[in-house]
Amino acid sequence: QLMLDRGRVGEAQVIPAGWLEDIFQDPGTAPWPGEARDGRRPYYRSFVWGHGDGHGTVTARGVHGQFIYVAPASGVVIVLLSSWPNADGGAPGVGEAESLALLKAIETAVR
Repeated sequence: QLMLDRGRVGEAQVIPAGWLEDIFQDPGTAPWPGEARDGRRPYYRSFVWGHGDGHGTVTARGVHGQFIYVAPASGVVIVLLSSWPNADGGAPGVGEAESLALLKAIETAVR
């Protein structure tokens, strides 16, 4: 929620606004390994994965399926806590792609 609120809690700026703007406004790093098929420019910045979707959507990720999904354009923050068998999923239908699809579906549903 702090990211969505650009580092503010009430009147107090507790995270530097410039740090957050740097994350949300990144245009996507050129040396990203591989092209996104849908025209996005994904990036990694300050321990945050940017979706490069032009809407400032970012994700903080933990090993074994933890995600904090922040979608400023929708005003949505979603926390997904998982316990995957392996760091990359490790079971049919379990992994990063499936989790990101679920998060996007939830964002769409609550918008």
